[in-house]
Amino acid sequence: METRDSLTGILREIRQGVVASCYLLLGEEEFLLQDALQKIIDTLVPESDREWSLFILDGDQETPGRLLDHLNTPSLIPGRKVVVVRNTRLFQSAATASQILQRARELMDRSPAQAAQSFSQFLAVSGLQMEDLKDGGWKNLPGEEWVRMAGAEAARELPSWLPRLLEMCERTGMSTSASADGAGRLEDFFRAGLPEDVCLILTAPAADRRMRLFKIISEKSRVLTFASVKGEARQRQSLAKSVEDLLTGTGKKLTGDALLAVGRKTGFQLRESLKMVEKLIAYVGDRAVIEAGDVEEAVGKTKEDTVFDLTTALAARDLSRCLLTLDELFLRGEAPVFILSMVAREIRNLRHAAALIRSGKLPSAYRAEMEFHDFQRAVYPALRAGDASSAQEAGIRSQHPYVIYLALRNARSFSVGDLEGWISDLAAMDLSLKSTACSPRHMLERFLIRVCSR
Repeated sequence: METRDSLTGILREIRQGVVASCYLLLGEEEFLLQDALQKIIDTLVPESDREWSLFILDGDQETPGRLLDHLNTPSLIPGRKVVVVRNTRLFQSAATASQILQRARELMDRSPAQAAQSFSQFLAVSGLQMEDLKDGGWKNLPGEEWVRMAGAEAARELPSWLPRLLEMCERTGMSTSASADGAGRLEDFFRAGLPEDVCLILTAPAADRRMRLFKIISEKSRVLTFASVKGEARQRQSLAKSVEDLLTGTGKKLTGDALLAVGRKTGFQLRESLKMVEKLIAYVGDRAVIEAGDVEEAVGKTKEDTVFDLTTALAARDLSRCLLTLDELFLRGEAPVFILSMVAREIRNLRHAAALIRSGKLPSAYRAEMEFHDFQRAVYPALRAGDASSAQEAGIRSQHPYVIYLALRNARSFSVGDLEGWISDLAAMDLSLKSTACSPRHMLERFLIRVCSR
């Protein structure tokens, strides 16, 4: 977490009666941001006063006029009035469009409603209209425009994710967010300063720091930035620190192997990991140490484990294991679109690995037959430090080291032509899942048979 101010310091100041007129909480690490927001609210506003002194808006409900009304209206009871705007759109511009779109894509499998909301915000800042994109209308936009707004790799894979996002927006009733007009009124208001008995808290996953409004508000605010943690080592460190904070005062300790087991089951996602640790605290009872075996016993085989089994079998062209694992996923009630997206991710990883092998840029220490611990020690650091000359290279270099290790080992069994053809097939399957009455299971089975039979 990168921060201009310290959350601990801010909370200490509030307890001492020193309250800023505005707090900005920025960044993509949603769990840490929401946790900080709740701690600030808990410290600022007694629970008994929240019905009359705490007002919360979501960004899609926010307009400059409505925000000004809230800030100018006195509290209904004596004391401070706190106004919170979650996911404010005040600092969005065309410069933040790609970050907003990336967030929408990351949320597609975890939270379709939030993905749709982020996509509607992307439409608002990009100037695009939902009606122009529906029913294949997105194909009419020049490819270079999508590259500019979404990035080269995302633009190449439009058929695999954009129709899904549009469908999520329609299903959840999302449309283009209201225009953020009235910026001049807000600038004048914040220059003059907020009323003494009002505190404003703004959260946002991204902000265009060049905007005049952002500069005016940030100069009068305490700012916390919660940057998304990238890379396996930093993910582990961030998770370990958050778990340590959670365990403080419980008398419990999580072993290193248990932490890795939790991370593997959750993909090192903070929110899911900490929920799992809370379950483990209750599971071990009076025992002080939580072991890796406790993770397996208390949590069991997760969706991530089963998906890992499927993609591993696919890379090995083990048709029997592929079909058995696919059957297990359907028995668990997993959505066909989710299964398809995981298969597509594995095929893309193989394609990216094949491109890296063909580029001749693998570190000299790399050997196809080497063990993972040797790869992680001698090859991965050099691979991460190298320059990527294409989006495909960048895509594989940014993955977890074990994912890279497996992809490089397995990619040699596939031709680039086959991999690119299968990516096109998967995009067509994704469209068929949403627009035809074909059996999703039969489509996936036929695809697995085709891949494993080549």
